[in-house]
Parts: sequence; C-alpha cells; structure tokens
Amino acid sequence: MPCYNAEPYLRQALDSVAVQTLPPLECIVVDDGSTDASAEIAAEYEPPFRLIRQANRGRAVANNRALAEVRGELVMFLDADDFRLPEMIEAQVQTIVRTGAAMAYCPAIRCDQAGVDLPDQVARPLPENCLPELLHANRLNGCGACVRTDVLRRVGGFDGRFWPGDDYHLWLRIAVDRRIAFQPRPLGRYRYYGGQASAERVRMALVGLAARLDFLRQHPQVRRELGEAYIKEAVEEAFFRKLEQCCNAGLQRSARRLARTYLRHWPLRLRAWRYPAHCHLPWRLYARTLPAGQEAVDARQTLRTTPGQPSA
Repeated sequence: MPCYNAEPYLRQALDSVAVQTLPPLECIVVDDGSTDASAEIAAEYEPPFRLIRQANRGRAVANNRALAEVRGELVMFLDADDFRLPEMIEAQVQTIVRTGAAMAYCPAIRCDQAGVDLPDQVARPLPENCLPELLHANRLNGCGACVRTDVLRRVGGFDGRFWPGDDYHLWLRIAVDRRIAFQPRPLGRYRYYGGQASAERVRMALVGLAARLDFLRQHPQVRRELGEAYIKEAVEEAFFRKLEQCCNAGLQRSARRLARTYLRHWPLRLRAWRYPAHCHLPWRLYARTLPAGQEAVDARQTLRTTPGQPSA
C-alpha cells in the first residue's frame, strides 16, 4: 500500500484489509514522505501490518520498495484512498489457483469521497489473450489486481516514468505470453474525485500514449505479431480520437496539448497539421467551428467560472 498524505481515508483502507475473510500474510504500507498524520495512523496497526517510511519519491518507487520486501507468492496492491470488500483476497486467490493465471483482476466500483458507490465500474471481462485489447485502452484496475510475485519481479515492477499510468505499463508487460484471469465480483472500491475531468482526460491520454510506445519499443515481437495495421489503430487512431473529442467538446487548451503531441509523433500525416492550427484560433472563431456552436461558448464560460473546475 503506497501512501502519501492519505490521512482522511487511510483507516478505511487499512480496516478493509484487517477484516478480510482470508487474512493476508502481511500488509506493507510504504509511507512516501507524507506531511500529514498518515505514517502515525499506519504505525498504530499491529502485524500483519508493517510500516516502511521513505522520502517522497512517487507511487512507483513506493510499490517497488514493498515488492522488494514481500514474502508471499501473491501480491495485491491497494492505494491508500481506496478500499476493498471482505471477500476480495479470498476470491482473487481462488481465481489464481483455479486458473493458473499470472494475474487476476475484478471490477472496482467507483465511489465518492465519502465512500458511497457511484453507478459505474472501471473493469470488465477481457479475452484470455488480452494484450491486443489492452493496447487500445487500460481495462484493468489496480484496486482489484492480484499478481504472482515472481511474475512481478521478472517483468521489473513499476516504471515511474508513466505515472499515473505506471500500472498500465505494468499490465502490458505482464500480458505478454501470460494469462490474465477475470473474477466477476466487484469487490474493490476506487475513490473518484470530481471536478478534474478535462485535466485528467488529457493527462491519461498523454501517459497512455507514452506507455504504449515504450512498451512496443521494448517488445518488437508484439508489433510483428499484431501487424502494423492493428498497431496503428490501437495507438495512433486511439490517440487521434481523444484529440477529436477534446476539439469537438470545446476544450481548446486540452486539444492544443494533444495536437502538439500528435504532431511530434506523426508529423507526416496530413491531418496532423489541421488540428494544431485549428486549436490556436481565437476562442470565439474556434467555437463557431464546433458541433455545439454557441452552446460550446456557454459551456466554456461555465468551466471558467464554476468553483472547483479546472481551466479547460
């Protein structure tokens, strides 16, 4: 459990581990230089809970620090602001044992900051050979993931270059020649913070693209096996659709960032030159080109003036 300034939610996360129907061999909490009372809260819990403190170095380093310490054959990850239902560990271990898979995952229901469920899930079944679909988008959620320890160590753990998509890069590496099993019960709870939809969309699009491209550089055999047409659809086309979505939604600043990235990677595509120019038009001229027309201008003004909303 990596932890950084999670004081409001940490007890709920730790308590959700303490009441598991299959108790864990250990729960390693790595406090990543918190400036609140997170470390003190974690220190109150007795074995199998164990606290490790380190200077702030990010979630990937914290997870890898714990991975170096674990004694069990299976590892589950839980962010300090999430929590799980009591049957989570038992169900995931049973899935690994029954299927012989390298990893098992399950749906994780989004909840609000108070822990109340929201009406959507962030995981769904994938085919047994899930790597092709994973290249399109991250369908797995770390809140419900259970992975064999030897597999995690063999693929190298987390890569902090891709935060907050470092888990996505890890899932891609695990999926190469390894089976990933789905356990259908939604036993994880993933806390969702509203008011950052636009900024989060852009950040995840950029990180997701970087993770895919780096993964394909590391695994050229995947490109050969899937073929250039499939790779183009999964990587370039998927990113271009996100750029179009931002443009058509009136998110001009977000579209500019995505357009610059698209142009850097695919400068020879004719369409690569359309959106950078389009996104730098004066706002009211730009808004007239959008499907929403004047509604987009009104939405833009709402984004600028609504408390707690980021600039688009």
